Amino acid sequence: KKSDDFAELLATVARDTYSSGYRVIFNWKNPPTITITQAPQTVAVTQTIVNEAFPLLTYVFFQENSASIPNRYRLLSEDDTATFDYKALPPDAMVYYYNMLNIIGRRMKATPQATITITGCNANTDNEQNNLALSQQRAEAVAAYLRRVWDIAPERMIVESRNLPVAPSRNTDEAARSENRRVEINSDTWDIIKPVVFKSTTYERADTDTASV
Repeated sequence: KKSDDFAELLATVARDTYSSGYRVIFNWKNPPTITITQAPQTVAVTQTIVNEAFPLLTYVFFQENSASIPNRYRLLSEDDTATFDYKALPPDAMVYYYNMLNIIGRRMKATPQATITITGCNANTDNEQNNLALSQQRAEAVAAYLRRVWDIAPERMIVESRNLPVAPSRNTDEAARSENRRVEINSDTWDIIKPVVFKSTTYERADTDTASV
């Protein structure tokens, strides 16, 4: 009959339901309404695990008539190798590629029985025409980095040279020629050249057994 009576009634409802795990919200409007939301009895958490595999391109591409490893590749110092962890790199194919020499170095350290073959190639045109010495220098530059920075023993690295790669790009334009100016790294041990797998885990909460009146 009076608003005070109504308030007392709501207070009674609140006391009775609170002990049972309900949350009561009073909406004082005209007419007044009551929203009773039952607290979730169970909480469902969905775990999603995503594995992304990034193929490792084991080629180092060089500038024309040069045997210096380009600075676009991330080259570490000997002191940096202790903390290098390619699994902590962001999941980006280009980031993995520019760290490829370090990934190879880390895997060679972790797999001491493995060996690699480092093959230097050239575009076999203009100044690089039949320039096997340049191909050899490119291969040796890569081997020297792995030996000096990652402490990979020379006997674990077979250094070879050739003109065009085994599977060359056609020398019809500069883009194709630049693809042939490279060093290829191969290994019979899969752990050395396998894709980089990035693992991520997300959690999503979904409350259940929720009802409203």
